[in-house]
Amino acid sequence: MSNANVKPIDSSKAITVSVNQGFVSGRLKSKPQTMQTKDGRRYVQLLVTPAPDAYSMPSIVELRSVSSLGQEGDDWSGLVRIGGYPNDYEITDKQTGEIKQVRSARISLEVVE
Repeated sequence: MSNANVKPIDSSKAITVSVNQGFVSGRLKSKPQTMQTKDGRRYVQLLVTPAPDAYSMPSIVELRSVSSLGQEGDDWSGLVRIGGYPNDYEITDKQTGEIKQVRSARISLEVVE
């Protein structure tokens, strides 16, 4: 199987990735939206990453940044800090009525600027 449509990362640009960081690349899927956080105003944009092959779906991730990353349709790549927070909730078993606690988390990607 060929990955002819997947562009390799330009290895001439050295990228140092620390613990809890990652490098993402893709196309901006949304216009910049703003939100207020405890750390101040942040821009939030969706990024579609390339599918690994012709039979896979691309991933969509949400990026938060201090400044706008560009306009919808622009290609973007960069370093992100990986974070997250709890997303716990309860569900009710329809057959028994038993309430169960579900422990989950939401991952956040903050652009390193």
